[in-house]
Amino acid sequence: MFNKRLAIFDLDNTILDGDSDFGFINFLAEENIIPDSYKETNQRYMDAYLNGALQMEDWGKFSLVFYDGKTAEDIKETMERFFKEVFEPMINIFALKKIHHHHENNDYLLLATATNEVIAKLAAARLGFDDYVATKIVKKDQTIYTNQIEFPPAFKEGKLTMVQQWIEDQKWVGKESFFYSDSVNDLPLLDYVSHPIATNPDNQLRQIAEERGWDILDLPRI
Repeated sequence: MFNKRLAIFDLDNTILDGDSDFGFINFLAEENIIPDSYKETNQRYMDAYLNGALQMEDWGKFSLVFYDGKTAEDIKETMERFFKEVFEPMINIFALKKIHHHHENNDYLLLATATNEVIAKLAAARLGFDDYVATKIVKKDQTIYTNQIEFPPAFKEGKLTMVQQWIEDQKWVGKESFFYSDSVNDLPLLDYVSHPIATNPDNQLRQIAEERGWDILDLPRI
């Protein structure tokens, strides 16, 4: 049981100037690990996400094709190259400063992302988070990844459900919680915390934040 302030951050387009899943698919195509045609399909899924029409089960089957049938050891080298070449340059240094600010205040740092658990685990370690919740991948024999996601994914109401489960499991009893996010898809969790912070918000979230008097944080993008 602990009662530190809880600082929750979304990953894509909040901490990162871009989307890690989207970037990973394009990275795989550019490395000729998957067909180049995946880039076009990747963009269609991104457009569906931006339009609020993304079907997570279909997205999982597409986006997890690289992981299917592999173990953590099998993908280690590729993930390391992706983080060095693509993920690292996407980190917004101003978001990183905000994370460091919460760390210096001895707040508990939780990454909450719809991105799959492989990327999320590495991202949490790189960015200095204490823990993370993310979309889980179905595994065979507990070690072999498939191209299927577990439900609920950490998306929309599912992200709130997973954070609530994390709070119950970790016996967090604090009174103050912060959540930084760019997307209206995160409205359920933004509604749940005591300090919602719309961070580089999309148009829908900006309007809602203004109507409700929430803090709006516009971070420079370099």
